[in-house]
Amino acid sequence: MSKAKVAVLKCRPETILQDIERLTELAGMKSALAAGKTTILKDNISWQAPPEFLPENVDYYASQGSATRLFWWGEARDRLDGWRMREVAALPCFAYFAAGGFSGPKLGGRFIQGLMHGLDRVATLCPRAFAGRLLVVLEKEPL
Repeated sequence: MSKAKVAVLKCRPETILQDIERLTELAGMKSALAAGKTTILKDNISWQAPPEFLPENVDYYASQGSATRLFWWGEARDRLDGWRMREVAALPCFAYFAAGGFSGPKLGGRFIQGLMHGLDRVATLCPRAFAGRLLVVLEKEPL
C-alpha cells in the first residue's frame, strides 16, 4: 500500500477552478486514478442516520451541516478517533457564490465582484456568522 499524500493550497474565489487543478497536481491525483475512466469519489455518510436512510439512493447529500457540527461545533469528537485536527477555518465566500460557484450563473459584473471581495474581507472579522465554506485539515495519527 502506498503512503498517503496530503496537499494544501491557499485558494481564492476568483481562481478556484485553477486552484483545484493545481491541488490535484500537488496531491498526485493523476497517478492514483485511472486515466480515461470516470471516478466518483463518495464516502457514504450514515452516522446517526435513520435506519431507512441509504446514502447510495440519494442524489444529493448536503454534508456541509455534518462538517459544521463535527469540526466547528465539536460534536461527536469520538468519531474522529485516529485523526488529529490540524486546522479548522471558516471561510467567507461571497465572491465565490456571486461568481456562480462551479456551475451557477454569475451575479453582476466586475463592480459586483469587487463589492463581494470587500464583503469577504469584512466578513473575516466574524467568520462564525458569515462562513460559506469550512476548511478542515486532518492528520492521521501514527499507529
